[in-house]
Amino acid sequence: MAFFTSAFGDGLALHTIWWIGFIIVVTIVCYHLCKKRKAETAQNGFAFAIVEIIIKFLTCFTCGLAIGFIMSQLGNIYSSVLASYIWLVVGIIIGIFTSNILLHLAFHRGLSMFKSSLVESLVVFVTTGIFIVIIATGGLGYDTTIPKESEVESVIVKEADRDYFIINGKDIVNSYQGDAKRIKKTLELHKEIINKCKAKKHHGFYALTRQSDDDYGSVSDEDEYENTISSTGIIIKYKLKSGKIITRQYRRGEVPVSQDENVKDLVANDLTMITKIPVKYLSSCYIQDMQNGGYSSTDKDLNKKLVVALIKDLNNVKKIKKDEYDYSIDLNYTDSGENYNYRNGTEISVNIYSEYKNALKVLNDSGVLAKLEE
Repeated sequence: MAFFTSAFGDGLALHTIWWIGFIIVVTIVCYHLCKKRKAETAQNGFAFAIVEIIIKFLTCFTCGLAIGFIMSQLGNIYSSVLASYIWLVVGIIIGIFTSNILLHLAFHRGLSMFKSSLVESLVVFVTTGIFIVIIATGGLGYDTTIPKESEVESVIVKEADRDYFIINGKDIVNSYQGDAKRIKKTLELHKEIINKCKAKKHHGFYALTRQSDDDYGSVSDEDEYENTISSTGIIIKYKLKSGKIITRQYRRGEVPVSQDENVKDLVANDLTMITKIPVKYLSSCYIQDMQNGGYSSTDKDLNKKLVVALIKDLNNVKKIKKDEYDYSIDLNYTDSGENYNYRNGTEISVNIYSEYKNALKVLNDSGVLAKLEE
């Protein structure tokens, strides 16, 4: 997504003002361009030659990349990175030259001056090639950039699909943390991820298409993850002392299994979310009996007791290696205040095992378990 779409935050007043100002500026620029444009004559749709060049360049570049990447998928048939790149080049050539010919016919109503269009096509092809090489080899070091420990002020490590909870424009669940131990662990995790990614390169180039091990690392690694990493991967964000923000996102299979414990310590889990989100935003709890029905509670006192009990249980019972559980609780948090946006709501689902004595006691004492058995 373009950088300007999320400038100055999301859902804030300054963000809205920015968009209004941006639209006004673009409208004024378009108005002045139209006023200064030379009078059009019959059979001549554009007064400025530069307009034709710009339209051709952008269209050919876009079509070349689009068709190139579509055709690069044919490399999957051969499970070959080289085949993907060959098909990419073929697709780029087809996309660039086809769109250039069609645009030339539209602008000139024939093939007159077609040699100049061929030169334009070659320029676009070379530009596209340079762009692909830069991206496929790592973006001039972008893929291996890790800040020095002394430069880092604070960090965030979060699952890519972990919910947000925004209050006054700030995500209170995935907030920056600046303790030295956390920063060191994050840098260690990031280095190991980069080493694994670099090992996947083929003669210095990354694969164009997703490889079969991208989601889990490898078949033998799949079970070792124990669902501690989201299938969509993780996001690492650094806030440097200079004020600069560095953000990187990696798929699950790019995170080494050896870093599994590190990831568990760093990402915001259910306990983190329940602890950080104020209980006043808990609008309802849905208690599900795996054998019978469910019960929805909007009782604030009961919900608060459940949250306190769950925090105790999640702290006391660190790891459970079993799939069987009798109940689950969905905690629905909502901030419907004046600053509401789509990130001001989230749902946290917690499986209630027999080891969760505190939560089960609250459910039993409140009569919820009896209601579920009716």
